[in-house]
Amino acid sequence: MLNKRIIFSGVGIIATLGAAFLSQQAFMKVNGTTFASAAANQAKAAVSKGVNLVMSKVTNNVQSGGEAIKKQTTEATKNVSDSLGNKIENYFSNLGNSIIGKTPTPATCSAQPVN
Repeated sequence: MLNKRIIFSGVGIIATLGAAFLSQQAFMKVNGTTFASAAANQAKAAVSKGVNLVMSKVTNNVQSGGEAIKKQTTEATKNVSDSLGNKIENYFSNLGNSIIGKTPTPATCSAQPVN
C-alpha cells in the first residue's frame, strides 16, 4: 500500500515537472498558444451553454415564484389595511366615548385595566 502511494506520488511529481519543463521550451510557445486558444474557445462554449441552461431554469422558477409572491403580497397588504382600519376605528370610537363620558366596552377597548 505504501509502495503504491510512493510510486503514484513520484509519477505525479515527474509528470508535473515534465509539463513545466516542456511549457518553457521554444517549440511549445506556438503549439501552446494554439492549444490554449482552442481550449479557451471550448471552455467559453461550455460555460455559455451552462449559463443558458441555468438561466432558463432560474427564469422559469422566478416566473412561477413571482405569481406566488404577488398573491402573498396582496394578502398581506389586505391584512395590514384591515388591521390598521380596525385599530383606527377603535381609537376614534374610544376617543369619542371618552369625550361624551361613556365607558368603552371591553370588546372595543384596546387597553384593558390592570388589576
